[in-house]
Amino acid sequence: MYPHLDSGPGYTSPAWRVFITPGILILRWQYLFPKAGNVFGSARRLDNPTAQILSAAFFWLLVGVFVLSLMFGDRGSRDQGGGIRNADGSTSFRPVTRPGALPTLTAPALSTR
Repeated sequence: MYPHLDSGPGYTSPAWRVFITPGILILRWQYLFPKAGNVFGSARRLDNPTAQILSAAFFWLLVGVFVLSLMFGDRGSRDQGGGIRNADGSTSFRPVTRPGALPTLTAPALSTR
């Protein structure tokens, strides 16, 4: 009933094969392991070129979003500890001291008025 995606001049190019293969594999997986009550629907979609193209386009859209999120994702620090930001950029509840020196805690000077 439907034309095969193997026929036609542009359908045998390697780029087309790379694009359409995930859609074919997704529909094949749905056919082999259908959800309960979805046996006939998965059989109808198996060799449907429209379903193959839509499944492949959705797959490549998800891959593109994933790659873009890796490239342009939030790379900032997620400091949620509520600690004190030290001079060296670390976060702790203790002041940073020189190595070998005893830690000292100082209070701000009070006004003498």
